[in-house]
Amino acid sequence: RGLSAKVDIPAALKGEGRLKIEDGGIIKAGIDVTVIPLQIRAAAALAVGSPPEIAPAVFMNLYARVQFPGGIPLGPLPLAIHGFIGQTVINGTRDTTDIVTREIGWWRKNPEDKYEPMRGQHALGLGVVLGTLPDASFSLSAVGMVVVAFPDPEVILGVEVNLLSLPD
Repeated sequence: RGLSAKVDIPAALKGEGRLKIEDGGIIKAGIDVTVIPLQIRAAAALAVGSPPEIAPAVFMNLYARVQFPGGIPLGPLPLAIHGFIGQTVINGTRDTTDIVTREIGWWRKNPEDKYEPMRGQHALGLGVVLGTLPDASFSLSAVGMVVVAFPDPEVILGVEVNLLSLPD
């Protein structure tokens, strides 16, 4: 159950959005928009609710990403930071139903679907979008994120590298 919408205004705006309400009253939403004239991409996602299994606590998963057209140079290297990623999870944990899906498929999931409610478990993630500076990340681009979960310790490192293609 849910709604999704896409917008494509030539030479102006391109993006998509999602909204769904799951069993237990968890609301999940996400948006990913590219402003074409400025070449800026922004994405945000939110999952929030207080399902009966963790009530009265509130589950929240908040994700944000921004990607710039020009990079922030990294000293004398031909690399630059082209964007930033952040995520915080309160009273949530990764889906543990299938170990293969959890470890391999986690990176590809929509940000609002990466965590499920679990009282007392939290996570914090930070990431960057890196790429080659002279050719706007065509030769090499990498999106990476480190997520630390606590109090049950878990460290996740996800990296996606593109060679000879425009970054996603």
